Amino acid sequence: MSTLQKVILILYFQLTCGDSFGDLVPIPSQKTNENILSVVTEDRCEIVKISTGQYEHVKRDLMQRDVLVKEELIQACPFYQQWPKLSLHKLVALIKWKQFPENYVLVKEGEISSFAGFIKSGYCYIFKDIEVLVKLPLGNMQSEVKHIIMGKIQEKESFGEISIILNKPFTCTIITATKVELGVISASDLRELDQVNQILLQQTAEPVLGSLTQEEVNNRYIALEKEKEWQQFKVNMRLRQWIESGALLEKR
Repeated sequence: MSTLQKVILILYFQLTCGDSFGDLVPIPSQKTNENILSVVTEDRCEIVKISTGQYEHVKRDLMQRDVLVKEELIQACPFYQQWPKLSLHKLVALIKWKQFPENYVLVKEGEISSFAGFIKSGYCYIFKDIEVLVKLPLGNMQSEVKHIIMGKIQEKESFGEISIILNKPFTCTIITATKVELGVISASDLRELDQVNQILLQQTAEPVLGSLTQEEVNNRYIALEKEKEWQQFKVNMRLRQWIESGALLEKR
């Protein structure tokens, strides 16, 4: 075996603009079996260097700011404005940020929510299913399920807590109307809360459309159908006026 040690560089992956490298913990020993990687510049590079101490300081500041934002979001929701600080902090520790695109189904009617959501930005529509009889062209009647908008869930409002804690299916469907950013607590994390805070949730939070009656849903559907008919009537009247005015011009 040669007395000269040869160093062979193997390319594992390539770093580009925007990537980072470096460990925040010291390597315990040179005798470790783990591979120790090196970073070698292939061309002239401009690199921003930050010490471990500075990075930890920045990271700590960002985490504190994140905790504050989460706490303010929860406390801004109507159900949590009177919650004690200790209980708020327990919810804050469970929250993760998540973004959803427009027209995304967050929870379906008849299902138990997979998470509790606190809306940071954007808003959602609340849909309710209703079975109605629709008249077909030949005069026959057919049963169809219609999805009607019953309301909105907006910024600084929450949903899903009661569905998870009481294991109750949602009585409506929630779909994002815009791009939405949520503070999310998973169902498993919420169920693992201590009994005191679970009872507090049951006493303060409310299910979405919890007190809505079937008669109110029917009345909402009728009102929407009447509005649709009125809008169509106005369109037909304008079209008729336009046709009649065109006919008068032709006679002249």
